[in-house]
Amino acid sequence: MTNKKSLVMMAAFIMLSVSFFVVAEVSDESDAATLGTYDQKINVYYYDGSAWQASVQSSYNLYEAIAAAATTTGLTPTVATGDNSWVSGYNPNQTYGLITGFTGESYTSYAVKVWSGSAWVDYTDVPLGWIRPHADYGDTVIVPGASFSASANVAIVFNGQDATVALPTTGLQTLQTVAGNNNTLYFFTLHDNTNSLTFTNKTVQVFDVATATMSTVSIDASDIQGVTSVVVAGYGTDAYLALIDALGTNLVSDNIDTVTGKIFAWVEHQVWDGGEYQYSYYTYYSWMSTVFGVGTVPDGSYYLYWGSYSGTYLDYSFGYYSQLSGAYNDRGSAFQLTYVRT
Repeated sequence: MTNKKSLVMMAAFIMLSVSFFVVAEVSDESDAATLGTYDQKINVYYYDGSAWQASVQSSYNLYEAIAAAATTTGLTPTVATGDNSWVSGYNPNQTYGLITGFTGESYTSYAVKVWSGSAWVDYTDVPLGWIRPHADYGDTVIVPGASFSASANVAIVFNGQDATVALPTTGLQTLQTVAGNNNTLYFFTLHDNTNSLTFTNKTVQVFDVATATMSTVSIDASDIQGVTSVVVAGYGTDAYLALIDALGTNLVSDNIDTVTGKIFAWVEHQVWDGGEYQYSYYTYYSWMSTVFGVGTVPDGSYYLYWGSYSGTYLDYSFGYYSQLSGAYNDRGSAFQLTYVRT
């Protein structure tokens, strides 16, 4: 490894001991004081009979913001059974937050409109649990059926109220800067348990605790093998977005849109045999294809693959873990990405 730094090289500290070392760094009050705190708000607009009012929420997605705003608006969203949960069985729920109506108001029609950054767009048929108020998510993720995936402004409209009194275009929430905040900073300990990786001269990002700044170093496979590991760092509103920031092009995701380079939240894969459809399966946001050019590889009756950990093996991929309020899972800021054989 060129430009070796004690921050990222920890001989004899692997897995749990490394995780402890990282947590100790980022939880130190004097270190964290040099960073800000990310606090993205969402405006939920509703009509009070004469004007549009905003209920300001701190929620992880637009559906949860609308639900939380009910104490102010008196409007409780209804969804199909199970669609108030982000997970369905062992997979993310594709219809999470798909609103089917509201209680607390008498109406003949309703619409949910979301601010695109330049206009209000009808998102009534979009699962709003997949629309987050985070700029890095919007820059990275495509939600099927939605023209954009990030907004911090949503409006509940009954009976075409916005045709009489236009929805506001000023005083709206803006998407905040993600980098430079202690609750969007993540650390990932890289290790190759198989000693099979052979890459060289790969640029990754690391965090200097003394100056609270990011820098880059170049690493080889040998730097994450044996008794040595490398801790990379990145900013993100979920752990996967932070991992993308930390690894850059060394990480290749599943579900890449070849036109935009963004990641589809989910992709259906149909299996056919002899011209007849057999079944479908899905791949989801934050599934990894390769890291350092290597993905899942058969090894006899075993497989080599990148495993995701936070002390123990994660139940879901990194994109469903975040330190932010209201997130689906919070496992802190320290994770491990380990190439394993099993």
